[in-house]
Amino acid sequence: MKNQFLGFNLVFLGLIHHTLNRSYELVPAIVTFSLSRYTRRERLGGSVRARGLVVALTMNLTKKKKSVRRQEGFTTSEAGRASRPSLQSGFTLIEILVVMGLIAVLAGVVLVAINPTRQFAQGRDAQRTSNINAILNAIGQRIADNKGLFAGINPANGVTCPSIPATTTMIMFSNATSTPSESGDLGCLVPTYLETLPTDPSGVTVESSTGYMYFQDVNGRVHVMATTTEPSIPRTTPLEVVR
Repeated sequence: MKNQFLGFNLVFLGLIHHTLNRSYELVPAIVTFSLSRYTRRERLGGSVRARGLVVALTMNLTKKKKSVRRQEGFTTSEAGRASRPSLQSGFTLIEILVVMGLIAVLAGVVLVAINPTRQFAQGRDAQRTSNINAILNAIGQRIADNKGLFAGINPANGVTCPSIPATTTMIMFSNATSTPSESGDLGCLVPTYLETLPTDPSGVTVESSTGYMYFQDVNGRVHVMATTTEPSIPRTTPLEVVR
């Protein structure tokens, strides 16, 4: 009868273990309380077996308790890592505005240093210098081919070249005929000496005008000039070549 009561207590112990789940510290106390209900003689006879059961059950529960705590530790560590803010966060609005401000300042400094308006103006002046040199070279070649004279018919195209004026005259190209109507008409140079008569790169010229002027001084020297000025390049005299 008392052995059955011991078995009942052990079953009751298992139920308590299943119910309390993590309250492992109560199990040895319950076992001790159950064993204290036996008589002294029966405790002496069955103490070895009962204590062996208590030790085995306590070791088993201790292992389970450590395993559960270890799993809880892993879960807490993972939760902590998940709760920490990401180190790869984006830029703030203040940082973006500061960078944009620095870029704007640097762009302004570069534009002032480069001065694109002046650069374009210098490029147009370089083109003008090249054009008036080409016209003067063509006039010189025509004079050389015509025995020192510019006026006369160009046998290559049948167009008559005018006499070089003594005063500054605009060089024209669209009125080129066999008999030039103006002293500035240099159509006779095309295509023998020039593929086309060059025009001013600004594009602001009178109709049929190249934008360049020429004349012959009292010493017989020919002057070709570009009178168009650039606002960003102040100068008091026109671009001119003489030969």
